[in-house]
Amino acid sequence: MNPYSSSHSHTESVRQASDVLLCLDSADRGVSQSVTGEVYPVPITQPYNDFILQKPQALVQGGIKRLKLNEVRFPYSIPNVVVGLTDVIWVTIYPSPAPPVNPFAKITITGTLFRTGDEIATALTVALNADVVIGTGASGNVWVVDYTYEGGFIFDTSGSGTGDPFTLSPIKQSTIGTVALPAKSLLSVMGFDVINNYNDIVGVPSQVKSSSWSSLSYTQYIDIVSVNLTRFQTIADTNTRQNSRGNLICRLYVADENSALPTPIPIWNGTDIVNVNTASPAGSLPFVIHRQFQEPKVFRWENEASINAIDIQLYDDVGNLLFFPNESMPNFQISFKCSEE
Repeated sequence: MNPYSSSHSHTESVRQASDVLLCLDSADRGVSQSVTGEVYPVPITQPYNDFILQKPQALVQGGIKRLKLNEVRFPYSIPNVVVGLTDVIWVTIYPSPAPPVNPFAKITITGTLFRTGDEIATALTVALNADVVIGTGASGNVWVVDYTYEGGFIFDTSGSGTGDPFTLSPIKQSTIGTVALPAKSLLSVMGFDVINNYNDIVGVPSQVKSSSWSSLSYTQYIDIVSVNLTRFQTIADTNTRQNSRGNLICRLYVADENSALPTPIPIWNGTDIVNVNTASPAGSLPFVIHRQFQEPKVFRWENEASINAIDIQLYDDVGNLLFFPNESMPNFQISFKCSEE
């Protein structure tokens, strides 16, 4: 008998595990009527950065062993200058001879707005020179703040010839040591890492302070967290931040491997040739983050357990609940694949 005939061949049918899509939309955190059809006098909603989604029936009714993160679409519309958070720099000057108290000032950029690097630099230059304590009229310093084509910022008083050395700080300098330095401030938006570069920025006065590069973004990533979807994990997610949280769905980076620094090109403005950046860095203008993950996270699940509700929290890059200016934030969407194997 032919050993290669069909009567001697052994075949196994391999059944691909079936899956279903679980699609989440943050718009569903608000409702205008009850499940029985009763219309509410005023719609009921939940905070954009901390909400629970559920329906009368289970979102997924058992029979699955794995959830896999599939896709995230996140319109990013968080201004980089935020009143009370990233709008202030404290500046102290050190004249010679030294006065009893070194003059200092709180320099503020007004409004919760998206601002380009040039706009931030211009606003700070105007505010510094106009200040009644350390400005040009009071101290003789001529302040210049520039946004460089390399993507950083320069503070400079040396151009006036006799400019005073100065220091920069996110808080009043006399409170340092009793008040913790905030990890997020206007200086951090501008690329000054006060905690890891304390001496150059705060500790030692000089006529020039510069950052090599700035993200111009309120946060460099967003941690999307869900306690319920990760509750069957036997190993918790972790990171190196002291106030880190587990239960991650994903860490959504504002800029990805396709992002690039703006490229300066020469443009004739009618009277002279000037360099103009071709684009603004991610985070200085609203845009849409769309991620389809090459290495998606897989969530362990119990075969007999249903997914009755999904809780979502959003955290910024310093571990705080993500700031949002108002409830008119554009909604984001996440899709998962739920598999029986």
